Amino acid sequence: MREVSKTRNHQRTLTLLFIATGAIFGLYGTGIGTLMLATLSGYSIPFASSSFFPHPYVQVYGFIFMFVIGVAYLLVPRFKAERLRSITLAYLSYILVTSGVLGLAFSGSYSFHMLGSVSSLLFLAGIAIFSWQTISLAFEEKGGFHETNPLIAESAIAAFLSSLALFLSDNSWLNVNIDIFSDSSIYLALLGFAASMVYAVEIRSVSFRQSDYRPLWAKITWFFQGIAIFGSFASTVTFSYLLLLISQAFFLLAAISCSISLKLFEMSHSLMYRPSMTAVHYRIMNYNDISMIPAFMWLFIALSAGIVISLGRLHYLTYDMQTFATSFFARDLFIHSIAIGFIGSTILCYAPMLLPGLLGRRGPTTGLSYYPVVILNIAVLLRAVGDIYSVKAGYLPDWEAISGPLVIISMLWFLWMIHRIGKGKVVEKEEGEFLSERRLKGVAEIRVYSQAKGDAKPPAYWFSYRKGNFYVVPSQHKNFDLVNTIKGMPFVDIELQGKVFKAGYEITSERKVLKEVEKLFKDKYSKRNFRDFFGEKIDIVITLKLVRPEMSAEKSSTELR
Repeated sequence: MREVSKTRNHQRTLTLLFIATGAIFGLYGTGIGTLMLATLSGYSIPFASSSFFPHPYVQVYGFIFMFVIGVAYLLVPRFKAERLRSITLAYLSYILVTSGVLGLAFSGSYSFHMLGSVSSLLFLAGIAIFSWQTISLAFEEKGGFHETNPLIAESAIAAFLSSLALFLSDNSWLNVNIDIFSDSSIYLALLGFAASMVYAVEIRSVSFRQSDYRPLWAKITWFFQGIAIFGSFASTVTFSYLLLLISQAFFLLAAISCSISLKLFEMSHSLMYRPSMTAVHYRIMNYNDISMIPAFMWLFIALSAGIVISLGRLHYLTYDMQTFATSFFARDLFIHSIAIGFIGSTILCYAPMLLPGLLGRRGPTTGLSYYPVVILNIAVLLRAVGDIYSVKAGYLPDWEAISGPLVIISMLWFLWMIHRIGKGKVVEKEEGEFLSERRLKGVAEIRVYSQAKGDAKPPAYWFSYRKGNFYVVPSQHKNFDLVNTIKGMPFVDIELQGKVFKAGYEITSERKVLKEVEKLFKDKYSKRNFRDFFGEKIDIVITLKLVRPEMSAEKSSTELR
């Protein structure tokens, strides 16, 4: 037991190292990017253009790669209830990847011509260790959600292929001509590596959204994603825009199938009314929606822009579209919609769920704020609108430079939010009239007490509410006879969120009423939960109507117990 505990602590330390180092690279890279954007927007910045060289390296290989690797080192073993194959090698991969990114970032600033070659080799070695560890765990039978296993493996394969392309591009003696920041290379790194892991984690943690997923569409996702990854690598090596266009089409199909699997744009929350739901669960559910729905919207915008760019390179477009497709601004829209809009929003979504536990704190019971996500999306929107405007104008508008500082504000606010998460008290917020249908739709349980003294405390029941009537299905609890407990009593007391009301009641088996109640319960608690608890139909229902709705009963819930 002592050895297991030690391994888990090492995994937590390892994850923190990757995520913290990635965050430092991210802040540095975003700062450089902000200065670059200000320069392109016409502002005079007292920095040499050579200072901007590290920007793509630290953002892609420092921030995004290291953050996703850190998350994978934590979650993949948890998904499989297994340890990493080797903690020692995992630490070595951190040293190799970090050293490689630092060397790549400064390889343009020093005359040592081998720095880039050595750094890319170190990075490749570190990623090779990560890929081996991840792939060896991906297909373990434990953990459920088997449809996501190929996505986890594909993410690791794409990471290795991307780092291999980086190594080949920095070693001219190999006589392989590769542009590491070509469109196909960006697809391989950001959509092959990062997006595959995002899809897997999002499907496996669909319960954060209080929803379920479609397994068949999850399988289709990894099938399309696999074709796209190998297609983008082939395009990177061969410079074939036709291969790139094919891989883009499959990346788009994978994104569509993943969103269908997740029921993302259906706003489906089929589990939101289960009895254990609290205000905290609702907050997490809404936070996930606010983060992931815009994230996928930016993903679709980026994929559409990327396809237009490739069609332009193949001269398949009209003159006006050709002008847009071959412009710097279209490529800027494509890159930053993925890197900031999609991946940035995804990181803001999942980091609050992961980091508090790593820091030894409670999860996001309090302190979860929507502002970092909102500000980040405003920043990306400003950049996107500025890029589209620039196609006609021929230059970046000065107001687009605001986008950079907004991203930094979002990141700093997010770090402050992480610091505050879980520290406050959970306060249930009452919204609107207590007995309104809208408010009661979000309340999961009710207790019904007979007015006889000494009766046992009844269990909590699900209920539906409509036009002043509460409906309870007594067959929900097989070991408690609610009907006989209250039969013969003129009134009952009902407890609702700590308030107690006096109510009249009626027990009925009328089929018309039962069908109406079945529909109300399925709408509130989902068809699946209805079948699990009640079968295909119910045979008896208790209708409760408050005697004096504007006043609670004289008894308190404490006295009832």
